[in-house]
Amino acid sequence: MTPDFSEYFYLDSTVYSGLRWKKRNGRIAPGEKAGTLYKTKKYYIVQLFGEKYNCDDVIAKLKEKEKLAH
Repeated sequence: MTPDFSEYFYLDSTVYSGLRWKKRNGRIAPGEKAGTLYKTKKYYIVQLFGEKYNCDDVIAKLKEKEKLAH
């Protein structure tokens, strides 16, 4: 089951991954940039609850939810 990304991330076009943390995740504080450049150096990933997610997929889900809210 995919988590509700809007609880943990928000969009920010000023960072390469396009995401910032909304909630604390371990040592990472709210407001810090989210995402790590994957080893292929072609895309960014975030890890949540031990699962890795492509940042582009997370952004698409956030935009979809934002569109549905309006």
